[in-house]
Amino acid sequence: MIKNKLTLVLLSGISFLYANTQISSIDIYNNKTILNQQLSLDKKSVDLVGDVKFEDVQFILGKTCKVLKEEFKVVDAQENEIEKMISKIEENISKVQSKKKALLANINYLGNLQVQNLQTIEVLQKSSEFITSEITANYDEIYTLDKKIKEYEKEIDKLKKTIPNSKFTKLDYEIDCKDQDKVTISYPTTLVKVQRTNELSYDSTNKTIEFENNAFLTQNTGVDLKDIVVNFYVGNFYNVIKPYVFVPEYLDIQTPKPIALRSDMAMEAQSFATTKMLKTTNVREYVELTTKSVNKISKVTLPLNTKTKLVLSKEKLKAEDSIEIDGYSTSNPFFKVEFETDKIYNQSYVQLYLDGVDIGKNYIDKIEKNKKSSIYFGTNNFINIEKELIKDMKEEPFFSINVLKTQRVWKYTIKNESKDTQKITLLERVPVSKHEDIKVKVIGETKYSKLDKNGKIYYDFELKPNEEKVIEFGYEIEKPAKSK
Repeated sequence: MIKNKLTLVLLSGISFLYANTQISSIDIYNNKTILNQQLSLDKKSVDLVGDVKFEDVQFILGKTCKVLKEEFKVVDAQENEIEKMISKIEENISKVQSKKKALLANINYLGNLQVQNLQTIEVLQKSSEFITSEITANYDEIYTLDKKIKEYEKEIDKLKKTIPNSKFTKLDYEIDCKDQDKVTISYPTTLVKVQRTNELSYDSTNKTIEFENNAFLTQNTGVDLKDIVVNFYVGNFYNVIKPYVFVPEYLDIQTPKPIALRSDMAMEAQSFATTKMLKTTNVREYVELTTKSVNKISKVTLPLNTKTKLVLSKEKLKAEDSIEIDGYSTSNPFFKVEFETDKIYNQSYVQLYLDGVDIGKNYIDKIEKNKKSSIYFGTNNFINIEKELIKDMKEEPFFSINVLKTQRVWKYTIKNESKDTQKITLLERVPVSKHEDIKVKVIGETKYSKLDKNGKIYYDFELKPNEEKVIEFGYEIEKPAKSK
């Protein structure tokens, strides 16, 4: 990375063409987008896309390359040629509108002559046909002028779409390379808008889940980007570079406040005019680098101001479905699908499909590599659940016994009204004691399958079609009674 060994002239202005722009690739993170641009050794100048700051630029030079000069200065902005063309057309529109006003005034004048000054009309032409003919000709000319104004307005709209919403930066350089080494310059940009979308489709018959990871790109750099590589990285550009400073913890001494994280990589949102959407066929590859994974899309063309769909990844995986009942909350039977993948996916909103039926959108957390992940596809209406509180008892202290005992028990009646055998897990919540004098134990006639330290309790079972199961779940709490 070399910043101080080049001849640099940065020219900031508004441009509609980057004649010597050679964007080779785009690196896209969750919080930052970077353009990678090749520098030609046969030329001494290049246009960088956008208002590029010198301190944000990174130069990658070949081993045989040497810097001959170093100089950096900012030059005043140049006038925009597109804006000149638009101004010229607007002048033409003004002239046409002025002619239109004159014709309307003439029509009004002729109309008044016809109504009020018949004697004057007889002197001018001695025929009413002359007035009618003149008015008709004027209206015909006005119609032609209106069409011309619309044509001018369309030209202006077309020209405006070719104007980028940012400045450009001109770089002059002198680099000497013995071999034909490549020289690349990298810098951040806000001129590429990225919208990520994912689709998850589960086939309950074949027990497979298909995951399609898409991105929609709209770029407003001022030129069409052709045959480039787009790298979609999983995660942020700067996540955590190094561990935070170790702070010892002292008893009875206030612990220092943790160091606040800086959000330097927050990317400014920018809106672009979109005229159409383009879906392209590209070459995609999943690559794992030393510390990051990336979806590499090659042979990409991104036309100016056009939304382009890119398929980052698409895979079909084996999966298993089951029913999960959130007894601790709404007691609904949620359709759950579990799977594993050998790739890493960012957290995102996902469009869900179950056997081809649109279920809706849901937010999913980051999907880890080679780790079981689960997705919910709404509720299963063929699982009927009845929940009833059958015991709610409190025992007050009696004589010397200074203990308050509470018991609560619920009865679940769960019936499978579907045509398939269903694997079902009932989840409930047991209070967790944080004090040695507070004792909690599970009660109820049904034996549980698993109990986590956080109080989540599992009842796993299967139900055949039209089969019903009754589960009794409850807990007992003993704690010291309050003194009167």
